Amino acid sequence: MTDENSAFLDAVLHGRQHTDEEWESYLEAFHSRFPSANGLFTLMRTYAGFTTYELLANNVAESSPKMVLEVACGDGNLMDFLPDLLPQDARVVAVDVSEEELQVARRRFNSDSRILFLRARARALPFEDTTFDTVVSHQFLNFVPDVAAAIREMVRVLRPGGTLHVATNRGWLDRREHTWVYLYDAALEAATSLHPEMLRNQRMSDKRIYSEEGIREIFSEHPSLRLSTLETQVVYPNARMTPERVADIYNRLYLFGSLPDKEPIRDAVTRKARELCGDADELIVEIPFRLIRIRKGF
Repeated sequence: MTDENSAFLDAVLHGRQHTDEEWESYLEAFHSRFPSANGLFTLMRTYAGFTTYELLANNVAESSPKMVLEVACGDGNLMDFLPDLLPQDARVVAVDVSEEELQVARRRFNSDSRILFLRARARALPFEDTTFDTVVSHQFLNFVPDVAAAIREMVRVLRPGGTLHVATNRGWLDRREHTWVYLYDAALEAATSLHPEMLRNQRMSDKRIYSEEGIREIFSEHPSLRLSTLETQVVYPNARMTPERVADIYNRLYLFGSLPDKEPIRDAVTRKARELCGDADELIVEIPFRLIRIRKGF
């Protein structure tokens, strides 16, 4: 199935709500076309010089886990940092729904016998209960319609006393000082002018994941998690980019990258980026993140 004729995209462009299964199928097809789409987050660094993958890996390594599961590993960016921070006898299992992304990850890390890449769906992880010391995921809960079900599976395979680590976009659509918001609005305006019936608020995730209050509410729904151990850290990864580079990235975003007529969107983003640059050749693109961790009770 191609992105252009997916049931999800058809529903969105015609103003109809889509099902969770349609979104999941679209997501799988999208990453088949763009197996390195998450490369944006390897470009962006905090003002201290760290990517969100590096920060997440450091947080995971603090407890020196021996068995780690990464859910929605993509093409393996977390593995650039995590294995070298773990004990020598530690093992990492990394799963994703996209076989194409997994193939990229295997090529990158095929010499490291401590890492095993497997194709699996997050809503049905193929592991026994209490298998892992730590479960970690980067930019995944942002894109899960039923986030409670995804967390339930991650908690199921986590041992008592183990830690769940999540990196998630901080909810930048309500923060007008961030450049990315204006670029997103320009892309969305161009898309809706081409597709007037387009559903603007797609069910791509549980919106509660974008606020401190919502995060607390989500994790409170899982009685085996100790809410008193919930910690969040806000970070601000950013990168300097030319208007043309920004537009290229927008043509690889989940929705805009699959629309049948991309050039008007590329042009709209390029114009807005040039406007934001002013007299400069580049602009700073910043996307705030939250790093979240919480422990499972004994």
